Amino acid sequence: MKTVTLARTLWRMSFAAGPQREEARYKLAAAIANRISPGAVLTEALKSWPDDERFWRWYRRAEPQGLRSADRKFLLRELLQLVDGYPGDTAECGVYQGTSSWLICDHFRGSGKTHFGFDSFAGLSQPGASDGQYWEGGNLSVGEEHARQVLAGMPAVLYRGWIPERFREVEERRFCFVHLDVDLYQPTLDSLQFFYPRTVPGGLIVCDDYGFKSCPGARRAFDGFMADKPERVVHVPTGQGFVVRRSAPAASGGMGD
Repeated sequence: MKTVTLARTLWRMSFAAGPQREEARYKLAAAIANRISPGAVLTEALKSWPDDERFWRWYRRAEPQGLRSADRKFLLRELLQLVDGYPGDTAECGVYQGTSSWLICDHFRGSGKTHFGFDSFAGLSQPGASDGQYWEGGNLSVGEEHARQVLAGMPAVLYRGWIPERFREVEERRFCFVHLDVDLYQPTLDSLQFFYPRTVPGGLIVCDDYGFKSCPGARRAFDGFMADKPERVVHVPTGQGFVVRRSAPAASGGMGD
């Protein structure tokens, strides 16, 4: 941050009011963050989503350990609206503590949909050659009972086992929303192979790990699987990626062709 810009920012922090003061504080925080971690990217200030009090009341109860997934949870909540009124149930692969599954269940409360969750509840499986060095087998282990307590009272069915062992128990179901959060190549690929053909037209498949350098295998699995499909993966700045299921390949050509 240049000297003149710094002086202006400090003045606004001290004397400005409302949005100008908030923006000045944010810019100073961004400058400090960039000095500490040059790869850090803090974009525009004054976004409105952090002012959503209802979201934060839920999030602080559900994720008391910090803010690391707040933006992803917020986007997940918003994406659910895209499938309102669509037929089919919902699913999550990689339930972990159950908070994302709770958001999904809460959104569709009273709709008659059933949510199906799949997790080993013993942490990650052994990473393979595509997964890099970040994870080890057994990381992210959370007991099944914790997730069951979080989802108590919700129309959720949890299946304990390594992916894809329990998928066959829902093979006759169709899905409008599928959330993948399994971090590694093989379970991501296994999940796509099962759920993609069972996702209704207009339904969403969301990969929580798609844009994270710590999860190269998840992205490789997603991109590889979708390479010959009509849908395109939407990569968003939160680190997630998603596809909207089509009923048939889109016609080529522009208007008037």
